[in-house]
Amino acid sequence: MPKIQNERRFQKKLRDIVRKYIVLVALVCTVLFVAGQFAVVVVSNQINAARHLEQLKQSLMFFDRESRSFLDRQETAETAREIILGDSPQAGEQMQNAFWKFGERCGISSEILIVDQRGEIRYTSFSERQLSSYLVNYNSAICYNAKNTGTTDIYRAVYYDQGDYADVLYVKPIADGGEIVGYTSVFLSGSSWNFYLSKGNFDGVITDLRDNAMEDDAYDVIVIDCPPNFSAACVAAINAANSIIIPVLPDAFSAAGMDSLVYQIDGVRRLHPDVRVAGCLVTQWHRADVVEDATAHLRSESPVPVFDTVIRRTDKVLEATWAREPVQTWSPFSSAARDYRAWVKELVQKEGLDNG
Repeated sequence: MPKIQNERRFQKKLRDIVRKYIVLVALVCTVLFVAGQFAVVVVSNQINAARHLEQLKQSLMFFDRESRSFLDRQETAETAREIILGDSPQAGEQMQNAFWKFGERCGISSEILIVDQRGEIRYTSFSERQLSSYLVNYNSAICYNAKNTGTTDIYRAVYYDQGDYADVLYVKPIADGGEIVGYTSVFLSGSSWNFYLSKGNFDGVITDLRDNAMEDDAYDVIVIDCPPNFSAACVAAINAANSIIIPVLPDAFSAAGMDSLVYQIDGVRRLHPDVRVAGCLVTQWHRADVVEDATAHLRSESPVPVFDTVIRRTDKVLEATWAREPVQTWSPFSSAARDYRAWVKELVQKEGLDNG
């Protein structure tokens, strides 16, 4: 009888040991499986991010190279000079054919504008409806900047009037006898540009870069600064974000634009339900009845929160842009610099970002 009881105890103990080993093996296998899956996802994200970044880089370099190549061609410069000086009746037709070939090579919509030294239009592919006074005046301002680059360089800028996209603008001064006599401007269509670049995965690139940067504990917060248009890159940034901050001027156009942006963000929320607007930040505030009334209107009528802190208007911000320095280093005790620090403190408290 004791022998049987000993055997039973031995069998029970053996079963317990085997059961523990099975659970341990299962646990180890689960951990290895999860770690393997995580490693595969991380590596895949890094590979996809690198691949899509390379695709976007190559696209940007291609457009930039083709635009500069067209403007740098001797034939283009000579034809533009003839158009400006009126030396050849056939120059306009020659430029039309050359620009058509450029469009075929480049693959995106574009327009050309040739002006003389006084800003008078000598040739353009823009229609009369497209050729607004704002476009002409903006082009004149960019040509003035391009003048300082000399006749051998090409000046690049961004043009935005209305709609969802900004155009990329290339300007080349045209010389005759060593003197600048005019300018050739090429506008690459923003909508066509963004459609072409949308073949790359904006969302994947930005989101993967954010995740990879956060995983190594290098950053607590990542800020993505977006241009004032609802482009594919802007949508991708919203998809990658947790919260959105909308800078707004105390004027009617900014208030209307903010309402439109909030509506567009609501559309993006269908794909990224967690994104939200942290608040609107009133900038260029100064003591005036219209500014104070506008700010009060925003606080009472805005569909999203408005931060208590406002950024006061100061010339130090403009000076900092010309100095190519943050206003915090250019003029750390200016009103705007102090306001930005106060706003960051408010943001950290409201968003629960304070990690010491």
